[in-house]
This record gives sequence, C-alpha cells and structure tokens, in this order.
Amino acid sequence: MPRVSKQKACLLKNSYAKGHTSVMMGKSFGYESSVVQRSFVRLPGDDYQDRISQLDEVLTFQDVDGSSTSAAPLRPRSRTRSRIEEYTNPESGKVHPDLLTNKIYRPLELGIMFNTEIRKHIEDTSCHGFLMIDTANSRNWGFGSSERLKCDSCSYVSPYYRLYEELETGKRGRKPAKINVGLQTGLMTTPISNTGMSRILAHANIAPPNVSAMHRAAGKVSKAMVALNEKDMHDIREKIKQDNRLCGLKDGTKVNVEGDTCYNNPLFNSGGHTPFQGGTIAVTTMCENNTRSKRIIGVHVANKLCMVASRLRNQGIAVDCPNHDGKCTANMSETDVIGNEEKWNEQVARKINTDLNIASFTGDGDSKGHSGVDKAQVQQTVHFKDLRHLGNSLKRAINKAQFSSGMFAGPASKRANFQNRFALSIRARCMSELTRAHKKYKGNIKEIENHMPKVISSIILCYKGYCGAYCSKHSLACRGSAGGKNKAKLYLPENCKLKIAISDEALLKTCIQIVLGPESIGSTRLQTSTQKCEAVNRAYQTAMPKTVTFSRNCTGRIHSTILKLNHGLADSAIVKSEFTGAHLSKGSRVIAYLLKSKHNDMLKKTCAFQRRRKAARYLARKRRYALHSEIHYSKGLTDPKPDFSDISQLNDHSYS
Repeated sequence: MPRVSKQKACLLKNSYAKGHTSVMMGKSFGYESSVVQRSFVRLPGDDYQDRISQLDEVLTFQDVDGSSTSAAPLRPRSRTRSRIEEYTNPESGKVHPDLLTNKIYRPLELGIMFNTEIRKHIEDTSCHGFLMIDTANSRNWGFGSSERLKCDSCSYVSPYYRLYEELETGKRGRKPAKINVGLQTGLMTTPISNTGMSRILAHANIAPPNVSAMHRAAGKVSKAMVALNEKDMHDIREKIKQDNRLCGLKDGTKVNVEGDTCYNNPLFNSGGHTPFQGGTIAVTTMCENNTRSKRIIGVHVANKLCMVASRLRNQGIAVDCPNHDGKCTANMSETDVIGNEEKWNEQVARKINTDLNIASFTGDGDSKGHSGVDKAQVQQTVHFKDLRHLGNSLKRAINKAQFSSGMFAGPASKRANFQNRFALSIRARCMSELTRAHKKYKGNIKEIENHMPKVISSIILCYKGYCGAYCSKHSLACRGSAGGKNKAKLYLPENCKLKIAISDEALLKTCIQIVLGPESIGSTRLQTSTQKCEAVNRAYQTAMPKTVTFSRNCTGRIHSTILKLNHGLADSAIVKSEFTGAHLSKGSRVIAYLLKSKHNDMLKKTCAFQRRRKAARYLARKRRYALHSEIHYSKGLTDPKPDFSDISQLNDHSYS
C-alpha cells in the first residue's frame, strides 16, 4: 500500500464514504448578496466641490446619516458658466452696451452740447448722420462725466463737454463735482454706505463710481459736517442766551439740560470677543429744556475704531491710538473704558459752558453723568430725575413685589401676566395723577406733596374695588363711580377683581411712592425727562445702524443727523448744501420735494396727530395683552435645562 501523507489521511478519515448520501442534499439556502450596486457619477465642477467628502481617505458622497453613498464620484466636468458670465458679451455689436445703461447728466450742459455740435457737424461736413454719445471714451468723475459726440456715418468727433457742475475750491488740482459732494452729504443722514449705494446703482443699470473715490469724498464731507454743526450749536447757544434776556430771566446764561449716552453695541455683552466692554462708539448728547423745541446744544463722540491701527496690530506692530503715525480715526485708547459716562458728560458740559451755564441736569439715574456735569461746572448744578425712568422703576418694583398668593386669581402663569398688566396700569395711573396735580396746583410743590397721600389712598381703594366717593373727591385721574370710566390707561381685563390684603396694601403703597413720594415729587418738580435724548439716540441709528460700522465717518454722520434734528430735513439740506458749496437749484422740483417733506413733518408734530398716535399705541398694547392672556403663552421648552440640585454651594458672587 502506497504511503499516505498525514494531511490526506486526515481528509480520508473525515470524508464521506463512497455512496454515502448527505443529509443536506436537496435543501435550498437563501443568501443575501453582499455586492453593492454602485453607480458612477460625474458632476459639474461647482456641484462636485459642494458635494464631495473624504471618508477613510476615499473620495465619496456623504448621506444624511454620515455614511457614504453607493454613488462613486468621477472626475468633475468643467465648471458651468454663472449668470453674470453670460452677460459679459453684448447682445448686439451695432450698439455699444454703455448706450443702453442709465447715466446722470445735467440737462443744461447736455442741451448745449447737442445744439452746438449738431450745427457744427452740418456746417463742417454737410453730413446728415446721427450724432451719438461716444460712451466708449467717456471720462467719468464720480457721478459726473465728460462726453463727446461722434457721427455714425462719418468720422466727425466733437471735443469733450463737461456735463456736470464743478465746485470752486480755490485750490490747485482738479475740482470736485457738485453731484459727488451732494451725494455724500445726503448719505450722511441715511443708513446707506458707499458700498450699499454702489449696489443700488448697479440694480438701477447705472455704472457705479469707484468705491475708494467715494470713500475719500465721504471723508471730506464728514469733516465739513463736524465743523458746520459745531458752529451751528454755538449759534443755538448764543440765541438761547439772547432769548433768555429778552424773556426776563434772572440770569440769561442759565440753561436746563437733559443728557444721555448711547452705544453702538451693548456694554454688558461682548460675545466673548473681548474682555473689555462690548461698545466701541459712544455718543453723549445734551438737549436744552428752556424751549419746547429742546434743541441739541452739545455732543461728544467717543470712538475706539481705527482701521490703520487694526491693520498694524494684525501685522504684529504695537500701536496705541490715538498717538500712532498716520491717519487715526479713534480718539481714545483701546484700553479706555467706553462706558465712562462721567467723562463724556464732563466734556460736553465744558463745551456748553463756553456760552451757557447749566442750571439743572436731568439724567436717567443709572449712570454717573451727574458727577461729570458737576466737575465741569463752577456753580452748583441741580439734578433732576427722569419721569420716564421713574415710571419704569415703579413697574419693575411691582413686577418683583411678593404679593399674597390670593391677590391675582388663576394659575401661576396667568398670575404673572395679571401682575405685569397690573404694573402697567399702576404706572399709567401714577403718571396721570402727577401730571394733573402739577396742572391743578400750577407747580406748587408744597400743595402737591400735601395732596399726594390722599391720592395714593384713592389709588389703592380704587383697585380694591371701592372706586366711588373717595376717588371723585381726591383723585385727579379717576372720576369715581359718578364719572364712569377711568381717565387713566387700564391694562387689566374687564371686570377683574383684585383681592388686596392688608400686607399687599403696604407693599403697593411703598411701590407707588417711587413716583408719588415726597422725594420724587421734589426731584421731578420741573416735569422734565430724557425723552428727547432717547428720541435722538434712535435717530442716530438711522445714520449709524448697529449692523454697519462707520469707523472713519461716524463723527460726521452724528453731526449731520444733529443738523437734521435741529433744523428739519428741508432746512438742514439747504444749510449743508450752502456750506459744502453744492448748492441746490432754487425753484426746482428738488425744492418742491423738500418743502413737501417739511409740511409732512410739521403735520406729524401737531397735537391732534400726536393724540391719535398715542391712543392707537395704547389700544394696540391693550389688545396684545388681552390676546396674550387668552392663549396662555408658555415659553419654549426645546432646550434642555441642567439639574443643579446635587451641586452644593452653587451661589453667585456678591459684588455689592
């Protein structure tokens, strides 16, 4: 027997004998095919870059769950032409494409050019072809341009004509166009930047000027606006001094002012971008309270932004604003405190003191602006509280007050809504009582202070449901049951009854005394507020929105806006155009538009219009609060809330 290897012997031992039938014979088995049906995709170049991803060093397409798809990417096709590239070639070769765009010309010069050249063309060549503007060889100067005419039948070409008006500067070099200066003057009071203006022109099928040239023109106009407004505020202060003497004031140099500061960014939230305060531009404004116009007589713009310093710091060069070489637009260091309202108010007060002496200062009470005014004054300044901020303090105090659980009926969410509406009603009632008391007693503080305890008692009884004889006798805003509806604004639901306990009465009385207490009555005896400054701060946002940073021209935009607020849009446009030399044409449609805008502004300031606006705002707020209470709004609950119950000693630091 031949020798068998161990491997073959093992196979013979474990194999089936000849003729053996397998137990698995005849049974069928199902197998899932593991072969993936792959497809090959060749995408355009742009789509390929958007879709391609790399997984395990293999280029593939990614599914929404993060896995790779069955499609295999091939080398991309050439990039598809964009819509703008399709417009690079003109539609017709006969007409130059710039002849189909819009352009700004002065009609006078345009008429002179055509009439002169048509006659000259016929006399010189006896050709009767059409003269067209040679737009291929235009000489643009911002929005202005110099054009020449050429004949479509012969070789006649006219000399260049300047189709804009130049501004006489008395200096060497090319003179600026009045249209360029006028455009930058108008942009100073709008939120539109030079880049935004270029985009608007492109959509209007007008070739935009060079943006860098527009920036240079804006810088010159910005300096002119600062100089003009500083002179104008000086003239306003001098006029106040003259009117004070004519009106018989004891001291003609005295003026009552109100002041406030606004910022381009919130100070309390920098978003983690800087350890300093978030604001980079601070504008401090002071308005006079001697007249009803409440004109702006002083302003200071604190600016941390400097493009040159920022570029040098990115290159590793240590610079300190505003003392570095080159053009620096910042007037304070990067490490200075932007929220130092004491310093800003002191600087504005010193400017005012060159012409007037501040007799009283009304501030919002949440800053050190009062102390800044005191530092700039030789004489003592009286400090008044802002009525509007006092009312807001009253509202916040009532919202935070721990009234009894039975005072407001309903569930917790509904009680919070009722308490907020109750705070609005109390604030409106107190402000109405104080205003009517000053009117009844003609500003006699002693009589007002003696009457206010009875008024406070009548308010508490009125909201307890005992609105009757006591209200009709002592309240100045509620007629009681005999007078029907309450004169003051009501935000509570109809037929709402409050269960005011004795402890609630004492707590409510303490809150009401924030506005109607003896100390508050004395500090608000002139009924002044910072509402004018608040309105000015909102007007600043029309020229300097928070989404756009005008680091170089922010000061000019602020001063230009002040001119508009002090004189109105129409008159300020005339003053600015005369100062810059870009005069407006008398009797033109431009003047008609400005006159119409002035009429509309005056209409909005009438008493009847203001009453309608206030009534509409009150009804809208009342309706929204009623709607809110109906739907029982609850805050969004999608974000997970961490549980800190197991963590001990988790308390905030005390900074008091």
